[in-house]
Amino acid sequence: QKVPDSVMDSFGHHFEALYQLYPVLFFVPIFYLLRGCCKNYVFPPLARMCGLTGKAVPKFGYQGWLLLFYTTSTIYGYLILHDKSWVSFPLGENEKREMTGNFRSTPHTEIVWYYCYQIGFFLAELHAICTEPKRSDFLEYLLHHIVTLYLLIFSFAAYEHRIGSYVLLIHDVVDIFLCLAKMANYMKVRDLILVPTFVTFVASYTFFRMYCLPVASMTLFQESFIYHGNVASTCLGYVLGFALQALHVFWYGLILRVLYRAVATGKKEDVRSDDDVAEQPSSPSKTISPSGAMKRSKTHQG
Repeated sequence: QKVPDSVMDSFGHHFEALYQLYPVLFFVPIFYLLRGCCKNYVFPPLARMCGLTGKAVPKFGYQGWLLLFYTTSTIYGYLILHDKSWVSFPLGENEKREMTGNFRSTPHTEIVWYYCYQIGFFLAELHAICTEPKRSDFLEYLLHHIVTLYLLIFSFAAYEHRIGSYVLLIHDVVDIFLCLAKMANYMKVRDLILVPTFVTFVASYTFFRMYCLPVASMTLFQESFIYHGNVASTCLGYVLGFALQALHVFWYGLILRVLYRAVATGKKEDVRSDDDVAEQPSSPSKTISPSGAMKRSKTHQG
């Protein structure tokens, strides 16, 4: 159903449409509780079975929670989007026209729930990273979450839910392999699992975030002017999208640095967040955070 121009404000938003996102109020506490349960109760027994002790146990549990969320979100996102005429990886010319050509159509129920699910998760995580001990890449993480939430809310209010849901999907699939690599890095048999999962992570990051995402961003910027001329909203979304992509490029450079050193020198480096490395002091090494930030720390190589 087409939304009339009369309901839109001068910036191309219809904020009354946000009432559809009321399930977020239920998702936030649910995700926060699930986060704590997975981190402290559900995954720790598996961590101990893998020989982990101390602070590594709840950290392994947290990655298990993220793995559970991103896997569930990716499966749901794929199921509701794979048959849409405006979805391909990357976007082709036909998909670009389909994505932007039917502007201001009301979102399907399954996409509304997809947005609620994602916004609830990011709000719960935002609360957690602000109340728990600060990471060295706290500011980058905070910026990432705030920009992501802004893009989610304003893309929904501007009826840009097609490209919004598409971007969510290509983000989540990458994080599955990151979580697997981080969990594998904790295990005693990490060399058997870490290499294939890390290589898969780098390959998926390259394809989805460094190729598919820029193509989608350029589609929003170029095609939108042609098909609906929502200039103010499009420019704002493009600026914030550029900021998000700049973070991805920064982290990608650090990821490639880890990969190069591993190949060139055979020196293994940790694929984990910097708050994941304080439990086993020994020889110095570098670590890579889930966002890709590297930090000098002291950690045991086993």
